Amino acid sequence: MSGWARDIGAFGLLLRMAFRIDRTNALLALVLTVANFLSTTVTGLFIKFIVDGGLTGDSGLLALGVAGLSLTSSVGSWAAAGAFSRRTVLEERLMAALDDELIAASARVGGLELYDSSAYLDKLALLRRELPRLAQAYGVLLMNIGLAVRVATTVALLAVVSLWLLLLPLAALPAVYLARYGRGVVSRALAATATDGRLTGHLLQAVTTPASASDLRMFGAVDELRQLYVDRYRRTIRVQTRAALRNSLLGSIGTGLFAAGYVGSIAFMAVRVSDGQATVGDLMMAATLATQVNRQVNLSLALFSGLLMVRNAVTTYQEFLAMVTEAEREHGTRRLEATPTEVTLDGVSFRYPGTDRFVLTDIDLTLRTGTVVALVGENGAGKSTLLNLLLGYYRPTRGTVRVDGVDLGELDPVWWRSQLGAVHQEHVRFEFTAQVAVGLGDVAHLDDDDRVRAAIDRAGVGEMVAQLPSGLSTQLGRSFDQGVDLSGGQWQGVAIARSAMRNSPAVLVLDEPAASIDVETEGVLFNKITSAYRQAYADSLVLLVSHRLANVVHADHIVVLADGAVVEQGDHETLMKAGGAYRRLFDAQAAPFVDALAVGAGEER
Repeated sequence: MSGWARDIGAFGLLLRMAFRIDRTNALLALVLTVANFLSTTVTGLFIKFIVDGGLTGDSGLLALGVAGLSLTSSVGSWAAAGAFSRRTVLEERLMAALDDELIAASARVGGLELYDSSAYLDKLALLRRELPRLAQAYGVLLMNIGLAVRVATTVALLAVVSLWLLLLPLAALPAVYLARYGRGVVSRALAATATDGRLTGHLLQAVTTPASASDLRMFGAVDELRQLYVDRYRRTIRVQTRAALRNSLLGSIGTGLFAAGYVGSIAFMAVRVSDGQATVGDLMMAATLATQVNRQVNLSLALFSGLLMVRNAVTTYQEFLAMVTEAEREHGTRRLEATPTEVTLDGVSFRYPGTDRFVLTDIDLTLRTGTVVALVGENGAGKSTLLNLLLGYYRPTRGTVRVDGVDLGELDPVWWRSQLGAVHQEHVRFEFTAQVAVGLGDVAHLDDDDRVRAAIDRAGVGEMVAQLPSGLSTQLGRSFDQGVDLSGGQWQGVAIARSAMRNSPAVLVLDEPAASIDVETEGVLFNKITSAYRQAYADSLVLLVSHRLANVVHADHIVVLADGAVVEQGDHETLMKAGGAYRRLFDAQAAPFVDALAVGAGEER
């Protein structure tokens, strides 16, 4: 598709979007903008009537000129104010709609593969930056439509005075072309610096937010990150400044070419008046129109530059949606009629997108509902990655994950997630009310107090919630007035309660659910999971991940991972007797406590 065809498609998208969101204001803004530009253009004609009427004593022509000039001035002022107010309302609604569509598009991505793509992240960062410009796009498009009407009217009036004056608008074409080319230079510079721009944004957030403030100050790393920010920012500015200078130079050349045509047109009309081939009114009209053309060229360069920026913003938006749509095409659409009872992994190997190293290799597992299964292993063994495959966030590089014999890739990801409950290792601290922060685990029951309290009790955090100033209505987090901040363990308790909102998920995933909890509380929690959860989730497959093996001894089945492979599986007693990797890990973790007890006993003697 050619560049002009893409432009027309982008602007067509803008028109459809504006009329879909607010048809009334979109139409009013269009009509009023055209009326404003048209009314200011015909002033030259009425000035001619006034001058010629006054010099020839034609009172009718003089009166027509005065009345027309008064009317166009009034209509122009009224239309300008009305168009501005309609555009402002429309831009606010467009911004809200674009935010909503961005959220909806991101949510349509069933997996996490795109979030491992630098191209996607760059496009997303660029789109976030250009969203305000995109919201203003319809207004910019209207201004260009109004300008086109003004140019067409001006050309017609120039032709009335002299066909030779039609050469004047043609003198503007080089300026328009050079402006388009210069804007392309700037756009390519913005795209080239998108990654650095994303990095500087991340560095700024890291240095200025409370979450990282303590670590950075402890390690004395603020100055180092500040220098990195300055270096990347300067590199970005250098690239963008060079592009801006080239754009300015091209614009100056175009403006200079038109200025020569402007001066020539005035001189041409002056000669015609002196030769008696035109009236003084014609000269005044030509001068007024030439001045308008001059202003139109300057305005067109600014508006055309803005239009190209809008085109680039729309293109970024379309490319982002195309990425989402492409990822969405890979989603399955099938839904099982019955609640799943078995998940199998057949020869599953996996490596993250853009990498060569396999983090999982030839995994064969059969996991059934009604059991508590623990995944254990040292850091980097592949436990969380395996969970990500089971949750459908990624697809295996080789092999198949099946749910009741159906390839997980064929299933509708939204339906599959509705069968799950999960606490992720890096849980989110939702700074909402306690009711909402827990209820998000099952949005259909977000306002069901009894359901939320039952989930809180299953998670063992009922006492903590009861101590909140306003109970479930308490605002959590320091970001809001009167918000209550929680400890790391309490936030984790809220996350566990959120995972317990679904009464009978097919699979309940608990990935290091007690990472922020002290050892004693952690032991209590895991005892609860393997006892109370057996009752609450008797028909569910409960998947536990814990770095402390003492917490999973009561699991029905334990899977031991090492270097991305299953090296052992069985219950605690069987694995201890086998004397393999599980036994070595268990003894290594128990040794410090055994040594401490021995030292204590020796001191007592």
